[in-house]
Amino acid sequence: MLLVLASVRVSLADSMWLVDTRSMTTIRLSPAEQSQISQLRQWFTSLEELQLWGGPAMGWARTEQDWYRMINWPQCPSFLMHEGPEFIGFGQVRYLVNDSEADCCHLARLIISPGSRGRGFGEQLIKRLMQQGERLWRAQAYSLYVYQHNEPAIKLYRKLGFQPEGCYEGFEKVLRMVKRG
Repeated sequence: MLLVLASVRVSLADSMWLVDTRSMTTIRLSPAEQSQISQLRQWFTSLEELQLWGGPAMGWARTEQDWYRMINWPQCPSFLMHEGPEFIGFGQVRYLVNDSEADCCHLARLIISPGSRGRGFGEQLIKRLMQQGERLWRAQAYSLYVYQHNEPAIKLYRKLGFQPEGCYEGFEKVLRMVKRG
């Protein structure tokens, strides 16, 4: 019986590396910088797409500075995922500090570039963001929000062990999903 490893993982400082041995492509998760976050704007072609990603209150920013302020939440580190030199994914992690969510890391604003979707990068992004939550806060649970009609995302989140636990307060169309343990 021949066993082939599909990937090799190495963690260096705040960057997390993954080498896909099938394609020999290096996948890297690193802290986001303002100049890189501005590239995200190009991934959205409509207000509907933008709100599907950023939530119902998200709107268009007039300038790069406004965009960065909208995206850059306090106490919510942003991370980029790269395939080789190309920036292909974005996500944020935030530690929730209320009694009902002890030790819970919230994953927010998850996205893979339009040209990179359907290749398994969403799963890799979420797993690496959860690793960041564990490293930063020793998180024992993870939560996220997703629109109920976003079936591909819900399918992925279920595959990764997330379960529905109600809706976002005030927005019945936005499902709250949690992974514990």
